[in-house]
Amino acid sequence: MDGQNDAIFVLTPRKLERIAYIFIILALVALLIFFAFIKDPTCETPTNTTVSGTTTGGTGGSAGGTGAVNTTVKNTTAPVPNCTDAKKNQDETDVDCGGAKCLLCEQGKKCLANADCATGRCTGGFCVAPLSGDVTFALKGVDYTGGITNSAKVTGLEVSVVNGKSTDFDARLEVYVKTANGNYYLNQPVDDEKGDPYLTVNLTTIKSGATLSPQQYDVKGAYLYSLTDIYAAGDDFLVVVDLVDADSGEVLKTAQKKIEV
Repeated sequence: MDGQNDAIFVLTPRKLERIAYIFIILALVALLIFFAFIKDPTCETPTNTTVSGTTTGGTGGSAGGTGAVNTTVKNTTAPVPNCTDAKKNQDETDVDCGGAKCLLCEQGKKCLANADCATGRCTGGFCVAPLSGDVTFALKGVDYTGGITNSAKVTGLEVSVVNGKSTDFDARLEVYVKTANGNYYLNQPVDDEKGDPYLTVNLTTIKSGATLSPQQYDVKGAYLYSLTDIYAAGDDFLVVVDLVDADSGEVLKTAQKKIEV
């Protein structure tokens, strides 16, 4: 009986083979358990990445996939207004210029006051050319008519004025008529002195920086009679016009035009 029990525990090659198979199976199971719990970087929960204010799922986070959730995060921080953002904000009068914070606006840009403009002049809501400091005056045209024998008179003037001064002024035109060789008609022609104007035309107040565009003024001048022994039918004559500051009496500019009868 003891001999039979001893025979049961004899390790035969077949038993050794079975034991080896069991150990291999156990080893494989252990490996499977180990790899099931070890952390694999490629299988981690996706990390959110923010691009331009939008958060998207990381690796493996495609739509409809598992283990990843796509979320959108809105950027709630508003950009700070500044003078280079290509927008009309802050207290700017035009895009990125004017107001108390930004650079002055160039000519043609919108403005509210002279202080908004690099030119120093805001007219009609826009920055305009700077003041020249001078007055520009032009005599564009002269209308005249013939009357009785050996006579003529001035009946109309067309003038333009640009007030480049920093102050307004009340203006008037003082008109003189001269012979082609420079003598004045009707008033002291022998000594070639001005005397009183041939006629006077009162203009409106011309504001600083304003332009009085070419405008026709109808006038009633006296006839240049031949009895002065200066004017004869067919004679050429000069119309001389002074632009005068009506308050000070200063002659600001003078223009003349030859009339070829």
